[in-house]
Parts: sequence; C-alpha cells; structure tokens
Amino acid sequence: MPDAIIDGVGNGYPVGVNAVNELLSNTKNFIVKVEQASSTITYVGKAAIGSSVSDSVWQILRIDTGTLAADVGWANSEESFDKVWNSRAGYTYG
Repeated sequence: MPDAIIDGVGNGYPVGVNAVNELLSNTKNFIVKVEQASSTITYVGKAAIGSSVSDSVWQILRIDTGTLAADVGWANSEESFDKVWNSRAGYTYG
C-alpha cells in the first residue's frame, strides 16, 4: 500500500493505541504519513509541513500486529523528531 496522508483528527487510520493517539494529536502544522509495509507491520510518521522524506525531522512509530497483543514502538525507542522517513524500516523499535 502506498504512503497515505491523514488529516489532523486521524481520519483514515484506526486510532486506539495511546502512542498512535499521541502521534496523531496536534497535527495542524504537521504532515502525517502511513505505510502498511506488510500484513502485520504499519509505520506512522509525523513531521513539519514541507519536510522531505529524506530529512532527519520525522517522528516514527511502528505497529506490529503479528503478535498476540499489538506491539507498538517508537523508532530507536525515542519520540524525537530526528528520524528519516525513508529509513523507517532500518530503525529498531521499542
């Protein structure tokens, strides 16, 4: 599935996990990208409007539904806006 942009209230992406809610909150001045990388892995990223997917300005969350309880984690276990969206699969998540 290609990347998708969702609006400031989370329309188009199921919200219910606290980390996802946090990432999607206050998105007025941000772009949000969602990629379903596989049937069990989804990445959600947030950055300032106008940011490039190759800039180190992204906050990235991975949702893994391949476990009994969905495993949700931040890239490199940090909520900071210093990740590269194009490198999302290469980070460790926790």
